[in-house]
Amino acid sequence: MDSLSLYPTSSRPQSTGQNPLPQLLQTPSGLALLELQGTINLPDQADPFEDGSENQEKQTPIGRLIFPDYNSQDPSSTAWMKRVYMYVGKHQRLSGEVKKLPKAIAVIRKRTDGVQEPGAAGNSPSGEQRDDLEIVEIVKYKIMFSLRPEPWESRITPLSYGQELITTPPRDAQLYRKAIQTYAHAMHSVIYPPEQYYIKRSTPHVPNSPLPVLVYRSVLLSNPDPASTCAAIEPNDWLKGGVFKHYGAHHFHSVTHECYAVFKGHSRLLLGRGPLDPEDDHDLLLDLKEGDAIVLPAGVAHCNLESSDDYEYVGLYPKGSPHWDNNFCKADGEETREKEANARAVPIPQSDPIFGVGGPLVTIWKKAVA
Repeated sequence: MDSLSLYPTSSRPQSTGQNPLPQLLQTPSGLALLELQGTINLPDQADPFEDGSENQEKQTPIGRLIFPDYNSQDPSSTAWMKRVYMYVGKHQRLSGEVKKLPKAIAVIRKRTDGVQEPGAAGNSPSGEQRDDLEIVEIVKYKIMFSLRPEPWESRITPLSYGQELITTPPRDAQLYRKAIQTYAHAMHSVIYPPEQYYIKRSTPHVPNSPLPVLVYRSVLLSNPDPASTCAAIEPNDWLKGGVFKHYGAHHFHSVTHECYAVFKGHSRLLLGRGPLDPEDDHDLLLDLKEGDAIVLPAGVAHCNLESSDDYEYVGLYPKGSPHWDNNFCKADGEETREKEANARAVPIPQSDPIFGVGGPLVTIWKKAVA
């Protein structure tokens, strides 16, 4: 019987670059173990792609891994292991989890560094050249998908406001709410992009912002109240600043961004100008109702024009932000420019208030100022 020699990992260079996996799954060579219940059908390597290039010159993407609850700021937490998504194409999603293996698994491969250990025979008893093996990695965890794929669809309807492109969720609010409420405490199964409204133009009394206002429709749980609203949003590092009602004074904040999470009633907001600025055909009016949330970048003026008697919302602010300042849009040009500089210096949060780390706010806002 032929035997093969097995050696520890050689001293060849390890994986370079940033490892996108959660820290618990990271290994020196960048390998991870993925378990799927099913068959992956890949294109025939002999068939060219539509653009005429050969298949072996390109990699065929199998899917996209998402760890929705992982927080890189708290790598010691393991709560995120209970929920992992793998999106396959545009219409299917696998739900899985990270499991610790009962026993660690060694990954081995042919030894290719040309090193021959003293006393190690290079040929088998039959006279054929023999390949030695080495341990590449010791894997202790696996990403496991044991369920059948579920249908998933990201539906985006483009419309315009001024010169900017805006994406909105589907108009079927009940379907949207049902999808959002699949998981308790706003652990969302489908991420629909928020509506985006740009108010880049400043006025003599209002800085406004290059960052778009974001509106999330029907994202709170059924029959929301301040407690359930904070339970859903505060884990995303947006913290409660208070519970507020109709506020008719034009104002903006120059030291922090702000999120309104409406848990009762409805209201119409006017954004982008103050009481000393002339009315404009392009004034931005937004209607909010129970279950909606809006994120206002620092510097954007806002006020309630009209509200139902029971209108209430929770005001939430990025963790670490200073206490908000109220500027009532009546300052002269010099003071407004000072406030504008303050507002532009407010950092982009690391987490979306509704969807958490990896949510759309961070990507949208960073792209807006790129």
